[in-house]
Parts: sequence; structure tokens; C-alpha cells
Amino acid sequence: MTAKATSLILTAIAALALFACPLMAEQGEPLVSVVRVELDIATSGGYPAPPAAIREKIEYTIGQVGRKALQGQPLSAAEEIKPDLAPILEKIFNQVLSGYEVSSLDIGIGEESVIRLEI
Repeated sequence: MTAKATSLILTAIAALALFACPLMAEQGEPLVSVVRVELDIATSGGYPAPPAAIREKIEYTIGQVGRKALQGQPLSAAEEIKPDLAPILEKIFNQVLSGYEVSSLDIGIGEESVIRLEI
């Protein structure tokens, strides 16, 4: 990973740390306990699918940032974070992996939250 990519990821994680501190939640409100990534790679447009190692790196990086921002948060707080998190994840992806672009990114909030990324 290049120094620029590492710097970008660390900056994003630091920015998301603001979101990571638990917000006041109603007593008994469920928390986000799991964050997983679903990656869908469309090979249209003449681009080949990235190698397995790149796919793993994408899933790992997006998952790490998503977990830092969402895991342990009350569901209502996670919903509040969601609009700010999606563009950050897309920017990280576009900075780290050239030659591919995000065609859609969706964050499903629940006790098991899912980040769906289509490239």
C-alpha cells in the first residue's frame, strides 16, 4: 500500500473516531454488533475483475473503516452516521484503487450492519 493510501485511510479513521464515541441512547436500544462487507464486481466496461488479493484488500479496508464508525453504536446513532460514512467510504475506495469506480454503495443498518459496494 502506498504512503498516500495509508495516509488517506488513517485520516478517514481519525475523522470517523468522532463518530465512534458512543452517543446517548435510550436504555435497552440495540447496538450494531457486526459489520460485514458485500462486494459485487461488475466486469462490464472492459475492465477485468480485480485479482483475489485486491478484492480481499477492498473488503478489509472498507470493513475496517465501517467497523470503526458503526460497531458498538446504538442503531439510532448508526443511522445518523450513515449519510456521512457513505461518501467517505467511496472516497477511500476511489483513492486506493484506480481503474475501478464505485457504481453503488449502500449501508444497511441493523444489529448486523452490511456495507454493499458495487464496482
